[in-house]
Amino acid sequence: MELLVVISIIALLSTLAVVALNAARQKSRDSKRVAEMKQLQTAIELFNDKNPALGYKPSGCAAIDTAVSACTGTGAAGLADFMINIGGLNDPLGTALCTSSSSAVCNYAFTTAASVTNYTVTFYLEGTTAGLAAGLHILTPSGIQ
Repeated sequence: MELLVVISIIALLSTLAVVALNAARQKSRDSKRVAEMKQLQTAIELFNDKNPALGYKPSGCAAIDTAVSACTGTGAAGLADFMINIGGLNDPLGTALCTSSSSAVCNYAFTTAASVTNYTVTFYLEGTTAGLAAGLHILTPSGIQ
């Protein structure tokens, strides 16, 4: 009988530990997403400052939704010179590209306006992080919304 009580207590404690670990993993992924978006914004702004004639359209990034990891151009028109790891910049869990109607974790999507004076990067947060609610968000020249 005592052995059953000990086993049930251990099972309860391990269940609580797994739940706490999963919540910590989610927060970690979301923190990584926000940090990557801030890094990306800095890289895009540096690119735009160096290449004002190109606006917000680095080589490798199509005008319609493109995976951020595809924006690997180098040289005068490339974003990779401003963010070394851009080729590996993917959501930790998302595989499908984010769209304006995404309702689950998705991969970062870069879109530039036809006039190249604006851009958006769409990404998804699993929970509340850095004052941002769970759900779909966009990065623009004015910050994360």
